[in-house]
Amino acid sequence: MFFNTYVGNAETEEIVNDNSNEATSSLLTESSDSNILEADPNTSEDQDSENNSNNQENTDINENQINDTDIQENQDDDTDQPDTDEITWTRSDSLRISRGPILRHADGTSAVPYIYFGDYTYASANIKVKAAFAKDIHDSYAHGRVDSLTAPNSLVITVPRGGSIENGPNSGGNHIYGNAYGDAHSQDGSLGSKGDFITTDIYNLEVPSDKLSKPSVAGPGILDKKYSMSESPIFSYRVDPETGFEQQRMIFYQQVKRNKDLYEVEVKIVQKFEKNGRVVTEITYTNVGDKPIQRFMGFAFKDFSLTKDFKEIRDNKGKKVGDFIPIRALGNGRGIYLQSGIIESRYNLFTNLPNGPSSWAGRSISKAHDQQKGYESGFLGIGSSSKFPWAPGEGDISNGHYKSPDLPKGLKNSFSDMNDLGDAGLNLNAGARLGGVKETEKFWDSGFAMHTKQQTLEKEKSVVMNYASQIDIVGAKFAPAIELDQKGTEAVPDIIQSGAENYRITGTWYDFDSTNAELYYTVDLDDTHHGKLIKSLSQSEQNSKAGKPQEWSNSISIADLEEGIHYLRVWVKDSDGNLSEVAQTVINITAPPNLVPTIDILSPESSEGNPYNPTTNSLSITGTWSDADSKTMKSATYKVDDDDEVVLYENFDNEKPGSTYFWELPELSISKYNDLKLHQIKFTLTDDEGNSDSKSFYFKHQDGSFQLVAPHSIDFGTEHLFGENTKKIKPEIDGSLQVHDFRSKNQSPLKVTLSVDDFINEDDTNCTLDHRVYWKNQRRVEQELFIAETPAASSENWLTTTNLTDLVKENIKLDFKGNETTTSGTYTSNWTWKTVESV
Repeated sequence: MFFNTYVGNAETEEIVNDNSNEATSSLLTESSDSNILEADPNTSEDQDSENNSNNQENTDINENQINDTDIQENQDDDTDQPDTDEITWTRSDSLRISRGPILRHADGTSAVPYIYFGDYTYASANIKVKAAFAKDIHDSYAHGRVDSLTAPNSLVITVPRGGSIENGPNSGGNHIYGNAYGDAHSQDGSLGSKGDFITTDIYNLEVPSDKLSKPSVAGPGILDKKYSMSESPIFSYRVDPETGFEQQRMIFYQQVKRNKDLYEVEVKIVQKFEKNGRVVTEITYTNVGDKPIQRFMGFAFKDFSLTKDFKEIRDNKGKKVGDFIPIRALGNGRGIYLQSGIIESRYNLFTNLPNGPSSWAGRSISKAHDQQKGYESGFLGIGSSSKFPWAPGEGDISNGHYKSPDLPKGLKNSFSDMNDLGDAGLNLNAGARLGGVKETEKFWDSGFAMHTKQQTLEKEKSVVMNYASQIDIVGAKFAPAIELDQKGTEAVPDIIQSGAENYRITGTWYDFDSTNAELYYTVDLDDTHHGKLIKSLSQSEQNSKAGKPQEWSNSISIADLEEGIHYLRVWVKDSDGNLSEVAQTVINITAPPNLVPTIDILSPESSEGNPYNPTTNSLSITGTWSDADSKTMKSATYKVDDDDEVVLYENFDNEKPGSTYFWELPELSISKYNDLKLHQIKFTLTDDEGNSDSKSFYFKHQDGSFQLVAPHSIDFGTEHLFGENTKKIKPEIDGSLQVHDFRSKNQSPLKVTLSVDDFINEDDTNCTLDHRVYWKNQRRVEQELFIAETPAASSENWLTTTNLTDLVKENIKLDFKGNETTTSGTYTSNWTWKTVESV
């Protein structure tokens, strides 16, 4: 929880500075055979839900009834409560593409953004994560893995007037525009997005650099090295409750062992859409190892190439104009943009988000399968050199450009050392080339690097890095684009004290086909037909054709607004009547600080009559506090219902009396309050004179349906077959089998069953492996094997969790036997776990 973040912002001196009755989960379980049976332990499951009110089961439940002692119920043990946020994610063993909002243009055309990991070609074909993770053997020059699974990528498909997105990415007049080398790039022979990846400097623990300020860096695409990826990454997706569009998530681990100490980082990548089609990427680096990691940095690299219809954009003469092109600044630290040589496609990357990268630079790029010792001293200083991303440019020009990955002399290939801010520290104006070079400077391969601040990453602690991206396509008519610097949200709004007359906003706009436009706004009204004019805008013909961002700033009157949350929306209308997407910021007008402390709750909204409905076992609450005269505050506390009061902070400074500060209580566990009753959290702030103020937050769980969580993988290992059946094999099970029951009205118990499909050779689907299933050492032949029945839903509990993992581990066994089709290889079976209401 933080209590000392000053929120004087904006302008003005007035501011002191499923309901369903069946849940199914399919699991690919692997075995293999003949002279081998080599199974992959990293197989994933897909979870799905469907309605089936008339489901009937033939299994005799009473005959197979499980004793209550065989089932683990997690109701009261807080240490074994399920991660209910994790339940919202659906794990998949296959990649996928997720569609964003349809962006409709005034000329009847539309653009549809998509997100995915790695290469669109693979993701749209739903390639298995395991197959994407495999060694790339498509030609003799291939290196690393088939696909860069840590590359959070996006693209746009354009649809003509009267067309349909269902025609496909480049049929029926549709066109597909990508932005990464090797992504949607197959017509040029490039696949896998190998230059886009996310990693850390944990490799420096494996191969220490000769200079502390230049740590060694290795990509995650290196084969069979745990400092690259310790195992196949975990892919999941879910529906964003705020936008209704799918989010995607990839998790992988990097490990280094030194003596008996395990250093391990979990890297979690989440990408999601905003309502205007912009894509936000959040990368969370968490220390899950045994020891703190000194001088830790998290990295993200991008290798740009603007593509159209699966090949680099060409000009009218067929010349490639989408790769060796200048990267330019958006100005004021907002980020960067680049556009194709014939200005058909433009990619914008925004770094000015909360938790944005500490340093960023538009230089050249490495590959996900590279590993570089940060700096190596030669004998007597001879041959000493820096490696990527710290390497200096040599000025090696080939074909009119700097030979990749080279750069002009004097520039580093991305940063001089871990303290260098790169282009983020140059304060470049909008439109300026990155590197601070002249317009006449030769082009280099278009790459981009960013990293977190260097720090000690303590055990179980995380550091987050965010950025956003947006793709603009220049058609016959182009709608203007707008950027708003103010980025207040409901949870963290811009704070303005009551009595302020104006609110200052700043940003940029650009338009490729208009030199004149108008800037409009509304407050608390989501309707562009009733906007108020802020100011007229203009730009030169030259800047219009170049798409150079134009700075704007103005003050909006807020004198008539009442105290509380307000939504400010701004947009640009060009001289042709085309409207930009709407940009939004949230402001909170607060009362002036009193001589006694004031504490307020901002998010989530709640009241005693309309309590907040949490859907997980934790709460994140934000608010503000202020005190007009006290230099120090005695305490900040909270208590839930009649529980003991919990002290959050004691004797902390009020650095600027009269200022307003944010506070946050992240991930407050509420698993203890596993019921459907109204609960109150009372926050109290007390100053050094004993004056205090309290505000209350109310929450109440709502009952719902139920959900099945299946194991991630089941591995039967390697076996040698000699005609006879193998012994009964108990598998290794990764993950758990749990039923989460959110029903609350004494409904019937839930029955869990398992179906095991044939084992099929991965390389030849005509080859199969015979198997027999045993439960409690008894052979079972029914199509759906009864596993267990959960207790009836409680009328008192919001969530009842039944853990069947140990039951399955103890009782499930299989034996195997070859047949006339069986050959050596890896065999995979589809296992389907099902939960239905008993009748």
